[in-house]
Amino acid sequence: MKIESHSDIIEAVQPLLSPECGHSAEHRSAPNGSISGAVFNISTTMIGAGIMSVPATMKVLGIVPGFVVILLVALVTDVTVEFMLRYTSSGKSTTYAGMMGESFGSVGSLAVKICVLITNFGILIIYLIILGDVLCGNESNGTTHLGVLQEWFGMNWWTSRAFTLLIVVLFIMLPLVMLRRVDSLRYTSAISILLALVFLAICSSMAISALLSGKTQSLRMVPDFSQVTVLDLFTTIPVFVTGFGFHVNVHPIRAEIGKVRHMGKAVKISLVICIVVYFAIGFFAYLLFGDSIMPDVLVNFDENSDTHVGRLLNDIVRISYALHLALVFPIMNYSLRINIDELIFSNKNLPPLASDTPRFVSLTLSLLALTYLVAVAIPNIWYFFQFLGSTTVVCTSFVFPAAIVLRDMHGISETKDRVIAISSLHLSSLMSPVAGARVPLLPDSKGGVPPATVSGAVFNVANSIIGAGIMSLPATLKVLGVIPALVLILVIAFLAEISVEFLMRFTRAGETTTYAGVMRESFGPVGAIAAQIAVVLTNMGCLIMYLIIAADVFSGNNRQGEVHLGVLQQWFGVQWWNSREFALLVILLLILLPLVLYRRVESLKFSSAISTFLAVAFVATCTVLAIIAIIEGRTQSPKLIPRLDQQTTFFDLFTAVPVIVTAYTFHFNVHPIGFELANASDMATAVRLALLLCAAIYFSIGLFGYLLFGDSTQSDILVNFDQNTGSAVGSLLNVLVRLSYGFHVILTFPLLNFSLRTNIDEFFFPKKPLLATDSKRFVSLTIVLLVLSYLAAVAVPDIWYIFQFVGSTSTVCLSFVFPGAIVLRDSYGIATKRDKIIALVMVILAAITSVIAISTNIYKLFQ
Repeated sequence: MKIESHSDIIEAVQPLLSPECGHSAEHRSAPNGSISGAVFNISTTMIGAGIMSVPATMKVLGIVPGFVVILLVALVTDVTVEFMLRYTSSGKSTTYAGMMGESFGSVGSLAVKICVLITNFGILIIYLIILGDVLCGNESNGTTHLGVLQEWFGMNWWTSRAFTLLIVVLFIMLPLVMLRRVDSLRYTSAISILLALVFLAICSSMAISALLSGKTQSLRMVPDFSQVTVLDLFTTIPVFVTGFGFHVNVHPIRAEIGKVRHMGKAVKISLVICIVVYFAIGFFAYLLFGDSIMPDVLVNFDENSDTHVGRLLNDIVRISYALHLALVFPIMNYSLRINIDELIFSNKNLPPLASDTPRFVSLTLSLLALTYLVAVAIPNIWYFFQFLGSTTVVCTSFVFPAAIVLRDMHGISETKDRVIAISSLHLSSLMSPVAGARVPLLPDSKGGVPPATVSGAVFNVANSIIGAGIMSLPATLKVLGVIPALVLILVIAFLAEISVEFLMRFTRAGETTTYAGVMRESFGPVGAIAAQIAVVLTNMGCLIMYLIIAADVFSGNNRQGEVHLGVLQQWFGVQWWNSREFALLVILLLILLPLVLYRRVESLKFSSAISTFLAVAFVATCTVLAIIAIIEGRTQSPKLIPRLDQQTTFFDLFTAVPVIVTAYTFHFNVHPIGFELANASDMATAVRLALLLCAAIYFSIGLFGYLLFGDSTQSDILVNFDQNTGSAVGSLLNVLVRLSYGFHVILTFPLLNFSLRTNIDEFFFPKKPLLATDSKRFVSLTIVLLVLSYLAAVAVPDIWYIFQFVGSTSTVCLSFVFPGAIVLRDSYGIATKRDKIIALVMVILAAITSVIAISTNIYKLFQ
């Protein structure tokens, strides 16, 4: 191979530093990184958060297969890195994306940049989450784990996750990520590895002590197939793939090493170090804790801290691990920043990132701020690790290097290389599909997953019912009158309770656990598809409306030439960051994304309780204002019965019905909520309690909202509050009402998304395993639905017509038509004559009401 001159090497391998630095700066810009620095940086890149999951993989695999897998993944890693180094030296590029660009064009380059962005950004978020857990604790499955700071100083505002992470970011991470050369991080990387070794030394000492005391269990040398399946074994591989995945940092480290050929030596030394560390920590921690080992071994230390020595060791382990991750963070941030810069500014004639201070500082601060904001929201580390290990990390570690060899644009690969590349691709294909199919490393609680509570079901049902329709109820009282409106609210609640009882009774009589399944058992595939389409239309429409309402509250709107400012615009003026698009994006990322990632509807009970409380707060505000207005004599005499005149016809009365029907439509969540309860009979109790609560709220808000604003009541009562802000008190109440309502609909969003996601998955993947057990499918479908809702929400202009049409079609079907039709079909012969009469009346009334409402709305639309 042709040896390049020293000057050529400097120019080729130093892409981030400005070539115009001049002779005086040559000592700073020359590639003079040491082998030891490269070893420290590569090792600390590999020994990240995955070290804590290695002992659990030993429990699943057994000692011998566990050691073999570690060696195998390390060997494939060494080979793939050698491929990358060889093809980089043969080409003109000095970056991973550039190397892929030489083989596969702009598509290949873009694929690498996206994978690096997803991988590194996800890992940085995980590091901050772990830091928050270690220092400030967390709450998992109802169990509270205190952080080190909380154990030492108690629960204070300054030991909260948000504040503590902010301090860590500002005083530890910010100075390190501001360094412009990766070799400058070699000392912190050395300290990071030392901290990992401290953790290893503690584990090994405790394990040997337990062994000498006879307190250890007999270790499994091979897998125990009475507890795991063959597929379960493959779910451990992403842990090691993530652990050995340092390919994103190969080129930055290579670019600064004194002699390029030394990079291969540094890689081999680092891999040997990591093999020893991974196997040692896996073996000794498994020996120490046996079959009680958790997916995160820190939990085991937390559970074995009853003595003074135990608490001291627990604190030392947790603090050393937290500092270790804090020092790994800058290395991962380095390659992430480079790839984002290359992605955004690839076609612009700009100087290298390291020599452009404004660009460097701006990008660094933006990444750090975004990582911090997301880290306080994403709830679960384990699923995120599986998702990374089975997708982007596999691509950057194995798929892309092997693809480059098979493409062989420089004609330098041998037959042996191609065979190894094909083997790497086959190994990659074994990793991705199975990761996430099951989660054998998650500790099973006694008796399995704890059942949902009745109180949680009440809050979830109530939150499903009390959606956006609450704002339209005062207008329905203005049209119907107080007495007919009260009767209608009670009648619809009664019919809703009966229709839910029909659904649950026929579900228990059959073999299914979903709404579409009940319809399939009665009407075949056509019935199932009809139910799924109705749920998609109803829930997708409601999700879009909720985002529209949230945008109206926070960022205002402009309809029919009239501008209504949002809360943020009233406070800070019209800015780019309080526009509808940006405000909704922030809401999606920081509030909705963490909530929609929950896999059990029971997990949403707390957000549902807050949402219900906000609705009650809104009712209380309206009630107090209306009572004050009555005392001061500023209210009009409410209509007890409808007044038919030129403005209100007989047919207009039916257009108010869909609003209340929509407000009581929660049938799509009956099955997800009901089948998480310990006893199926508890669902009936939860539904009755929720319906009583909602009927009281609906009539109260309708009555007092109508009393407060009289005949000037708008179809959306928020408009009335917006028009009555002349005084300081009025402005304050307006803001409080709008904020409470905005957050209420935001917290209702995840519940409707839950059943929407389930029905779409059941429609497209009827033969696949449960959605909650397949991480890739779950995350992909969740994100797609969230993105579609966001895109649609910035376009749909009017809430009232959507409510009318949705309430007149799909919601009527879900609430009354389908349950009534199931009873009339009576596939199991369990319906009584009374049931069939009620079902027939239910279907007829729903059909007549829906037809008249649609006809009236269409007539008004074209008037």
